[in-house]
Amino acid sequence: MMKNFTAIDFETAIGKRYSACAVGIVKVIDGVITEKFSTLIQPPGNEYNSANIRVHGIQPEMTEGLPTFIDVYPRIREYINNTLVVAHNAEFDIDVLKQSMNFYNIRDNELLFNYDCTLGIYGKKLDECCKELSIGLEHHDPLSDALACAKLYLLHHGIKEASNSNMTNNAYDIPTDGRQKICGDVLKPNLDDVENKVNPFYNKKVVISGTYNNWPDRKDIAVLLKDLGADIDTGVTKRTNYLIAGIGVGPSKMKKMEQNILDGKDACIIDEKQLIEMLKVL
Repeated sequence: MMKNFTAIDFETAIGKRYSACAVGIVKVIDGVITEKFSTLIQPPGNEYNSANIRVHGIQPEMTEGLPTFIDVYPRIREYINNTLVVAHNAEFDIDVLKQSMNFYNIRDNELLFNYDCTLGIYGKKLDECCKELSIGLEHHDPLSDALACAKLYLLHHGIKEASNSNMTNNAYDIPTDGRQKICGDVLKPNLDDVENKVNPFYNKKVVISGTYNNWPDRKDIAVLLKDLGADIDTGVTKRTNYLIAGIGVGPSKMKKMEQNILDGKDACIIDEKQLIEMLKVL
């Protein structure tokens, strides 16, 4: 029974597998999800093609000036060395790792790991597996994909997914970067502390996606709205009230939110300009 492993998912910027532009990693110890890590990566030349952008929504302006694979590799290595690596379509993700290492001339003969593939186990696409097994998924968000893969692998071995209450959520330490993951579990509001309980964000579920001119670090928006009583989430659900749509907003988030609006939900999409106007009157 496999209780210790690391799930991983890469997204690429172009058709070449050395073009990693994001990675999500989930660490599992004794059958418990103990740690998560994710970061955007500047691909070679910060080059993207439209087909890949349509898949994952990551665009050149989101990774310009960020660390490249060679900068992020030491952190990836910490998670995968001397362990079992699991991915959905592992051939792709392992090849992204190897080709990226070759591209940057990273020679690491001491890097050792075995790997397994949940696509091979289940024989279905990741989103199909998650739909059948009621596993939450923001498809092609690498952390969400890695987390879903970890849950599938645990289920395959008869272990119901469980998270450690002390689980660590990590993002690569990139000062002033506006694209870091926003951890909703640490941004839940204390509604009793909110002075203005009639503001539009009070007790509303909010998702923040993309980049913003007035908030280089979008976590500042999250903290601001949390102080107004907003419940900050990382993915759009049927219960999401606001999607704050910045530059490069995730296409799947937009699609889900537009469907919520069509379904008559209490849902609204606002851009940076509209957000500023709303905040001015509070």
